[in-house]
Amino acid sequence: MSEERENPQQPTMGAAAFACPHCKAHAQQQWWKVNASSCSPDRAFIPEDEQFKKVLLDMEEQEKPDMLRYKSAVQAADPQPYREKDGTYSDRAIPNMFLTTCFVCKKGSVWLAGGLIWPERTFEVSPGEDLPTDVLEDFVEASLIVQTSPRGAAALLRLAIEKLCVALEKKGTIDQMIQQLVDDGLPVRIQQALDVVRVIGNEAVHPGTIDLKDDHATVLVLFRLVNLITETMISEPRRISEIYSGLPPEKLAGIQQRQARADAAAGKDKAEAGNLIVESKPDCDSPPAIRQP
Repeated sequence: MSEERENPQQPTMGAAAFACPHCKAHAQQQWWKVNASSCSPDRAFIPEDEQFKKVLLDMEEQEKPDMLRYKSAVQAADPQPYREKDGTYSDRAIPNMFLTTCFVCKKGSVWLAGGLIWPERTFEVSPGEDLPTDVLEDFVEASLIVQTSPRGAAALLRLAIEKLCVALEKKGTIDQMIQQLVDDGLPVRIQQALDVVRVIGNEAVHPGTIDLKDDHATVLVLFRLVNLITETMISEPRRISEIYSGLPPEKLAGIQQRQARADAAAGKDKAEAGNLIVESKPDCDSPPAIRQP
């Protein structure tokens, strides 16, 4: 199975929503079929601002809004479907080409033969949905340079881990913050993931110790580790909390009562164990018995 199908956020042919290759938001997408109509060579051009100004001067006021929409579409840096006023007839379809427009940024993308061809894709691993904003910024920046500078991307991902630890309310150096997470019960596998990012990140920012194996494939693993940490420490607790809070009130009350009884029993057992220790402890303050000769 391809990585695209494994990660529903990746731009995927026929998907209703994915991570927009323009704005990076996970958003709904409008799909468009592409048709074609022939034109003469002199019609294959993009009008400039001066040409539009001259045309607009001679137009009736009620016609100008449509011309301005056409100007916006024809001068856009991305494909923008435009409804022509006269409904120009198209007698040719391009069955292997499609367009998508993002509901968030409104920008268009081009698909050919089942794959995204424009804009050039930057996310080989899409960011997790619960990444904190400042961590997401580093994740996105790393994705933009991973092809040309995998070591720079590794350094950014180390920074992302530090910010993620701060978002989880830890303080100190990255080593200290990782240890605090471990003290709070961080699973061993996540601790290992944090250590991997920390070590490779440190190597990436110290030129004398950069590992030549710190290549594109290695950085892709680091992207996944950032997502794994976020999923375990943020996303999973959030989903569990949502499930718990969605239970009927009587069920929640029953759970809370059961927990209260368990806590009371645990406190009683602890107190009894403490009493046993006190009773069995010799009284060190009393003087030794003196036997009469």
